[in-house]
Amino acid sequence: MNRRNKRRLIVVAVLLGGVVVVGVGGTLVRQANRERIAESSLQEGLQAYDQQDYRTALGLLSIYTRYDDLNPEALVAFGDARRNVEEPNARHLIGARGILEQAVQVARAQGETEHEIRGLELLIDIHSQLGNWRELADVATQLLEKRPDDLYAAGVRIQAQLNRGNNDEALQAAQELVDSQGGSLESHHEMVSVMSRAGRPAR
Repeated sequence: MNRRNKRRLIVVAVLLGGVVVVGVGGTLVRQANRERIAESSLQEGLQAYDQQDYRTALGLLSIYTRYDDLNPEALVAFGDARRNVEEPNARHLIGARGILEQAVQVARAQGETEHEIRGLELLIDIHSQLGNWRELADVATQLLEKRPDDLYAAGVRIQAQLNRGNNDEALQAAQELVDSQGGSLESHHEMVSVMSRAGRPAR
């Protein structure tokens, strides 16, 4: 190889090296910009959510969760914002359901009990509105595993089983309520009410 060809090879190598450096640099800059936009969207989105500006929160948290979908706090806020921005044919509830189910799974995997419980509470509201009685009973059961003395969740589970025609399951849920409340008068009243609605004579 003569001297001229060697010089050409050196020039080509230098140019290719420059292209690689520019490409890597451009990738790093774009990544930094995405991180900056995501962080800004998270902070502003949570602020809007706290102020109950659900439409603004929905847009901002949508941007953030496309970047990071493993943040349980963001997912719960995103799902709740979706729930509160009404759309025809209950599309907002159906969309929120998927987001909040993911939020509960992520929170559970990360040991974030507070966000897991909040996600379950919101899912109870959604399934109640949609009339998803089987899912409602299941979510209420999950919430009771976290808060055994939650009277609202216990009542929801009982009603969901009654709506499904599962009288035996409703009675069992009512008995578990009585046990969790230490046989309180209120829980016994609920048991009698369930027995009446299930067509069972009170003992």
